[in-house]
Amino acid sequence: FSPLGDGGLPEHVDGLLFGGGYPELHAARLAENASMRAAVRRAAERGMPVLAECGGYLYLLEQLEGEDGALYPMAGVFEGTGRRERSLRHFGYITVTAGERGIYLTPGEQVRGHEFHYWHCSLDEEQSVMRADKPTGSRFWPAMRVKKAVLAGFPHLYYPSGREFVHRFARACELWRRQNPDSL
Repeated sequence: FSPLGDGGLPEHVDGLLFGGGYPELHAARLAENASMRAAVRRAAERGMPVLAECGGYLYLLEQLEGEDGALYPMAGVFEGTGRRERSLRHFGYITVTAGERGIYLTPGEQVRGHEFHYWHCSLDEEQSVMRADKPTGSRFWPAMRVKKAVLAGFPHLYYPSGREFVHRFARACELWRRQNPDSL
């Protein structure tokens, strides 16, 4: 499905995966598609499993700064505004470690990934439930936010490094289907 062109989510969807990308390049069109933004927000509020990485995470925020510098409404699953920084915010390989509320990871469990972005949401530091660590040195920062069954943040996760993570997400999607047979 396309958050740009479709009016809503497909029928009988069990979960959502929003990968990376460049939503700032399409911020006006994403904002204009109010029915899709509302459908994504409703699905998340109802407890549908959702994973969102980097650009997908920006889409789930309340607002996004477009390439033109204007602020545009997004899906509103998470509080906050995605804003562009002047310099590269985070770059390179990381290990993401779950805290107490990592949902698809148990506390202390890890999955590898990488970050490459100029974007920032001021609420990340106070609302993140996981931690990103550089593989060398002692640099780390808050990573990933949780709301109901939604896990989102700037890291692009390398799913083969966290097979149980992937299995838990898939099981959550199966459970969603059983509990919501006529969803959407």
